[in-house]
Amino acid sequence: MRDVLTGPWKSTASLAAAVAGVASLVAGGWYWYDQQQEAEREAQMRRQRAIAAAQSANEAARQRALPWVEEAAPAAFLQACRRAWDKQVLADAGWTLASWRCKPATPTTLSIETSWKREGGVAANAPGMLSVDGNLANATAPSPAAFLPSPRAVNATAEAQRSIWTYAHANGVGLQLAMPPPLLPTDGKTPVDPWLAMTADIAFGAPPWLVAGDGLDLVAGLRLTEVSYEAAAQGWKGTGKLYAMRAGASLSARNQ
Repeated sequence: MRDVLTGPWKSTASLAAAVAGVASLVAGGWYWYDQQQEAEREAQMRRQRAIAAAQSANEAARQRALPWVEEAAPAAFLQACRRAWDKQVLADAGWTLASWRCKPATPTTLSIETSWKREGGVAANAPGMLSVDGNLANATAPSPAAFLPSPRAVNATAEAQRSIWTYAHANGVGLQLAMPPPLLPTDGKTPVDPWLAMTADIAFGAPPWLVAGDGLDLVAGLRLTEVSYEAAAQGWKGTGKLYAMRAGASLSARNQ
């Protein structure tokens, strides 16, 4: 009898064991890599599903949101602007007020933009950022406000137009009303808001909070975005958006 663990048999057995060991390591390594790749694919799919769900939720929220409800009603906006105007100086150290603009910034803040013309003053006293030629200055300052949510009611487009023109005729103010650009063709997947926003420019003969602004709240869906004053023309102007429902559209029950 011979010892099979000696001689060539021993070498062959050792080699076979080594090969088997390497093969096991390779197989184990490949299995681990495959499992890691599968886990990464599942994680990627979960992330994609989460992103899609978030986008759907955001779109649903956007569809439920009514932008005009978050904007100040005309009367509340005008009263806030009036308080800011009452504090406004018309001249300061040889600089006179050239223009004044009142805009909503946040539910608790207005933005007051002023421009000034030099009338004998010097640059050191310019109330704001000086222009290159040294004769004009511009400034922006906040002013406190407190706006509550606005009414949800809006009219159909034709009725909204009739309502704001009735206001203009009754109060003797100038009005320019413009429709938004026509909708571009969609792929059928992008939802279209059931409402639109017309732009309205109203020329007041005096500060609108004195008389003419009283009827603005009666125009459903009207929201002012700016009240301005131009000293050279002694003119007041209101700029805003008139929200209305598109033809055949209506607010869903969840928005009522």
